[in-house]
Amino acid sequence: MPTSGLSTSRSASFFGAALVGLKLDAITSRLGGELRTIVACLKMMCTGYFVMGAAFEPLALGLGRQTAGGGVWLYSALSLALALFQFPLATTVTALSTSAVPPSLKGTLVGTEHAIFALASLIGPVCGVFVLERAGLAGCAAVASTSYGGLYVAWRLRVAEARARPPSPPEPSAASELLAARRSPRFIAKKK
Repeated sequence: MPTSGLSTSRSASFFGAALVGLKLDAITSRLGGELRTIVACLKMMCTGYFVMGAAFEPLALGLGRQTAGGGVWLYSALSLALALFQFPLATTVTALSTSAVPPSLKGTLVGTEHAIFALASLIGPVCGVFVLERAGLAGCAAVASTSYGGLYVAWRLRVAEARARPPSPPEPSAASELLAARRSPRFIAKKK
């Protein structure tokens, strides 16, 4: 693929993310909430990268090299399709994680997430180039598809485990403990 096509594909990805970002609330509602949005996005990312791998693998479909421009437009179209699921996945995971912590820890959580993203930005290109040089675009797509497939399976197992566990009783708050203490026979005896 010519290097000029890489900038086109990146622009397509950012364009797709912008479109989805404007309608993320409606998309999440239509899919049935945050958890179902995450599951759908993981499934589609796995499938999308699988299709990309097959499209550029000569032993499979091998369409990538047969299209005009050496596959630039096919790669751009697939990148746009993947961006339509990658953006809501990342945004929804961040929204769920920040809603699970008290307000005093939200900054710490977001900072930790950004530190992990920065680390991935440092390591990812090195690993990606290594795989690209040895296995080509189809190999990179296969690794990405496998990664998202593993995340999908792990997420589904976690959800199934949470559903199988009996609900735990709510922990008493300080106010409910004080109320219970006031109703105890020792408290009533002291009052008289």
